[in-house]
Amino acid sequence: MKNSSSRNVIAVFTIIFAVVAVFVMFAPAFHSNNYGTTLGSVFHVMFGNESAKYAPLPLLIVAFIFAVIGALVALSEFFLEGKNRKIVLASEAIIFLAVGTVFFFIRPIFSATNHVDLDLIDETGLGAGTICVIIFSYLAAAINLLGLALEGKNKNAPAPAPRKR
Repeated sequence: MKNSSSRNVIAVFTIIFAVVAVFVMFAPAFHSNNYGTTLGSVFHVMFGNESAKYAPLPLLIVAFIFAVIGALVALSEFFLEGKNRKIVLASEAIIFLAVGTVFFFIRPIFSATNHVDLDLIDETGLGAGTICVIIFSYLAAAINLLGLALEGKNKNAPAPAPRKR
């Protein structure tokens, strides 16, 4: 992709989506039929809650670390060219697809780790925090795939024909 402004737009949107995916983890992890949630935010569910005797979820912690790493690696997009940029774009797309997929399975991961049936404690579905983490992770992956496609498209484009005078 030879146009540096479009390269910068891809990098900025990747950073925005990645940072938002991390910050929405303050929202509830599960949907509750009651007002509020009994388990708390995504961070409470992810890192465990000693008072409620819920264990931390290592797979979600790893996914959270990868989301933060993906946001930091996105900063390098401003400085890379050619093949190195393609490698970064592809690796970020894979990272954010994995993060979104892991958070999609938060209910079974929580149930298996803590031996709890979420339906019995009135947690009926994914909460706003979890849904937003999934959406913004997938958006970050999509924007990286778009950047990767644009890198490949402009690299293989034929040179313009010389003008006749």
